[in-house]
Amino acid sequence: MKANQPLLLVTLIVTLLMSACSTPTPTPPTPEPPKPTTITVSPESLTLIVGKSEQLSVVISPEEVAVTYQSKDPAIATVDAQGLVTGVAVGETTVIVQAGEATKSVPVMVEEAPIQVPQELPMLKFGIPRNDYERIEDAEVIAYEGKLGRTQQEVDFRPSGFYGEGLTTIPAVVYAIPIADDADLILAYSKESVADCKRTKAMLYQLGFGQVEEAEVSNYLGDVKKGLRATLKNDPSVTVSMMDMPNEELGTIMFMEFAKRVNSNPLVQAKHEILPDAKDFPSLDALRTKDIEQFKAFEEKLALRTYRRNESPKDTHLFFRTEVDNIEKTNLEYAFYVAPDKKADGFGLIITELLCLSSERDLRSLEFKQYLATNGFDQNYSISDDNVLDVYNAHGDRCRVTIVRLGQDDYIYQMYLFPKES
Repeated sequence: MKANQPLLLVTLIVTLLMSACSTPTPTPPTPEPPKPTTITVSPESLTLIVGKSEQLSVVISPEEVAVTYQSKDPAIATVDAQGLVTGVAVGETTVIVQAGEATKSVPVMVEEAPIQVPQELPMLKFGIPRNDYERIEDAEVIAYEGKLGRTQQEVDFRPSGFYGEGLTTIPAVVYAIPIADDADLILAYSKESVADCKRTKAMLYQLGFGQVEEAEVSNYLGDVKKGLRATLKNDPSVTVSMMDMPNEELGTIMFMEFAKRVNSNPLVQAKHEILPDAKDFPSLDALRTKDIEQFKAFEEKLALRTYRRNESPKDTHLFFRTEVDNIEKTNLEYAFYVAPDKKADGFGLIITELLCLSSERDLRSLEFKQYLATNGFDQNYSISDDNVLDVYNAHGDRCRVTIVRLGQDDYIYQMYLFPKES
């Protein structure tokens, strides 16, 4: 029995070794790939005046990544290690925000500091009543104008005007010009021109207006010219438009129109202002094919609206609603493709609802006209006396915009797109 013990021991050792060899080696866990660094900067662009600073707000993910700032042209604007940007000289440059491999570019425009001038613009008081002689009786306005040296008298055939010979830049203003169901206006007449109006701009900045920008502007008389425009920072419903309109009697060159918008139809609530550069029209070319898959393909590529099966009443009538996250990117609430059967005559039409119109002023505005042109509809533009807008594109398709009553107190602005039949 003892003679067999070594053999048994060897057998046991071999068995253990074989068992050990057959046990699989555990696979080490795969390390997670590092998350890419993302940068969010606010504001996305800066406009400064010489000598003034503004702080950049930066959010980094992951948070532990270090952030650096660099100005491409420190002679125009500098930036410190904490992201404080300072205007040095008039011009344009870019601040680069870097975290790891990620970078963000922030355009910076530096402008000349506004000159210091006495305020001569009218008091921004709208909706002032006039008496039976069309004159102003508001004590606050009369006192303000008296301090500036303007007295109430007829200006440009309007009794609610104020004029003063001794003023350097703005000798005349007119209050209380109501535009029915549209806006209330205050007019001003400047000795400067659109091309050179440093003093007038300085006064606007004093009143709290934002950046004065070049634009195509119109006035209540229907004139449309290249001019300037600005918006009051604390009240976007107040704007000023400026154009050269020399007035020999007043000795002025530039006409100014301060307007406070009046919502002509409170039943129509716009969700945002008109986006004149939004390319968001549904496709009439797709509609002409009568192929619903092409409707879907176009809308999917546009990436603003999604197909709603439960809101589409027929297989050939497809409803695409704008996603909530895209509301601020488009002027359209939805696109409803109404197509006939492939064997039927005609091409049907497309119906949409506008997010950006709340009044006749919006409908007739230059911004809305530009929006239509951005989407190709810029020919034979017209608005009827009952405020129905019609305009065509180069192909001959027609776009019609009108207010529609859905219920007793429910109104919307709808747009209809009709493809040319031949």
